Amino acid sequence: MVIFRHESFQKWFISDQLCTGASVRFSAKSKGDAASPELAAWDAALVQEIFEQTDSSSSLAASASFSLFVDEEFPHRVTSVNRVGASRPVSLKSGEPEWIPGRKLRGDCKWKLFDGIDARDLLQGRLGNCWLIAAMAAMADYPKEIQRTFLRDGLAKGDGRYVLKLFDHTASFGCMREVTVDEYIPCKPKKWWESNADPYFASPNGNELWCLILEKAMAKIFGSYGDLDGGTASVAFRALTGVEDQVMFTKDSRQTWGKGVLAKGALNKFSYPSVGRQTFDSEAFFQHLLECDGQNFLMAASITGGREKERADGLVEGHAYSVIQVMTVTTDTGALLRLLQLRNPWGNDKEWNGAWGDHSPLWDKYPEVRRRLRPAFEDDGVFWMAWEDFLRNFSHAFVCPKAMREGEEARVHALASVDWHSFRPSAPRPKPPSHSKRPDPLKAGLATQLFRLGLRWQVPKTAEASGAVRWQVEFGDGWQDFGDSEQELLEAAKQRGAPSAHFKARGYAYEVRLTEGIQLNVSSGRSRKVRRQDGGLKPTKTAWSPKVGDAVRVWSESRQSWYADGSVLQLDAAGAIHVRFDGDVSQKWIQPGQIGDCLRQKIG
Repeated sequence: MVIFRHESFQKWFISDQLCTGASVRFSAKSKGDAASPELAAWDAALVQEIFEQTDSSSSLAASASFSLFVDEEFPHRVTSVNRVGASRPVSLKSGEPEWIPGRKLRGDCKWKLFDGIDARDLLQGRLGNCWLIAAMAAMADYPKEIQRTFLRDGLAKGDGRYVLKLFDHTASFGCMREVTVDEYIPCKPKKWWESNADPYFASPNGNELWCLILEKAMAKIFGSYGDLDGGTASVAFRALTGVEDQVMFTKDSRQTWGKGVLAKGALNKFSYPSVGRQTFDSEAFFQHLLECDGQNFLMAASITGGREKERADGLVEGHAYSVIQVMTVTTDTGALLRLLQLRNPWGNDKEWNGAWGDHSPLWDKYPEVRRRLRPAFEDDGVFWMAWEDFLRNFSHAFVCPKAMREGEEARVHALASVDWHSFRPSAPRPKPPSHSKRPDPLKAGLATQLFRLGLRWQVPKTAEASGAVRWQVEFGDGWQDFGDSEQELLEAAKQRGAPSAHFKARGYAYEVRLTEGIQLNVSSGRSRKVRRQDGGLKPTKTAWSPKVGDAVRVWSESRQSWYADGSVLQLDAAGAIHVRFDGDVSQKWIQPGQIGDCLRQKIG
């Protein structure tokens, strides 16, 4: 019996005879005697040398990881995966973890800490920490918030030492603190022929390390990776943002949602006041979530059940999901649809398969909704769902009551709502693989976002947009210019013939109805007049005489907008005014000749 490779078929065969049509040599003789085969001289045409990979730990030490920082407080031992005495230890069927630097997980990848932060950057691993991955994915909608969590980039510094700022719930701290970790990730032991490592827990879906490092920092705070198994999104939101008053809504048998607040220092304990407990019926709760989404609050939801049990409808019981957006859409026939977009942290095809799921016939029935939402029917865990189905299936909703900072993602959210309500579009598809990320064909900023949204409108240069035409809103002391981002938004809406545009400022959601010429505060219903004015960038001077204690607004030359609320602290003999603004954290003196241009009385 012989084993041979047939070149014509490019396959290996087992047979008792050869059929290659060519002579085959089954043995070779060395050119001389030697003590062992590896010391003998061989005919190179007859012998192929096989190189076996050396022990992984020694090879890693010899390949640049030798000089990387090692965190002795969170050692590379089983105790960092399963804390001694852990009630729910992680199964290590594949063997004791091999700790591999993040930059060595894949040899063909150019790793970065950040490279276009995206919820699809992270996939849940073998650990039941969907509550953490779902929260991280929700926060990935605000890349600047993720970046602010990292105080030190060990990849850029070259030494593998990372410093993060997170909330530590333990009794020793109970506050935000700096957490230092190294870059070594627990992985399944590699076979000698394997070049890529397989992390035991969260896996990067690309070339970014931030998700792995953040998960490791959380494991260090909690005591081990195993201690991350099981939890609530509220705990993750608290760790990521520092906001202690995390909110969980629980559905009861009457379909009423009751509000609870995460207890101080607790992991899974929520307080529900016996008197005056806040509850919502289904209609009021949808409006509440809609307002939370409008304020860019982080949100997640979960389904009561056992240990992540997959269901026939595509959902998973005992599992947490990121809530990407909550919105309403009006069809061409005038019907009002209430929809939510969610993401399964598994990042695969385990998605809702009912109404408005990826394969739902409703997308063909309502093509106008498909045009507006631009759903990406991918096996990525992201799906749409009707509010009625959410009510039937989900038992808990988690809200982090903190308005995320206005970043690029919030800009996309505002631009996308040019002609429909409160829509934050999905990120561009598909996600670029590892280090081959394609640059945007247009430069960063508004032009890039318009390209991603498919808007065929030539964005004017900033000078032209802000100098030739200015959008203004009326206050008690006259007309005031909108900020630059709103100027671009409103002009884009007008160019497209949109009836309205939506944006957020200072924690409030606004709708500008272009056809009516008014700005509407979505929460209060208060309206102000809006106009499109040709020429003139500088604000109109005011004859108002400031007094100590007056509420004021301060003009920013760099932003070319009225951007901060404050008050007058004092006036000196020369007529200069000392003001405090921006949440009482900033102060400045305004000289007499600048008061008319740079200061206005705040009305209302």
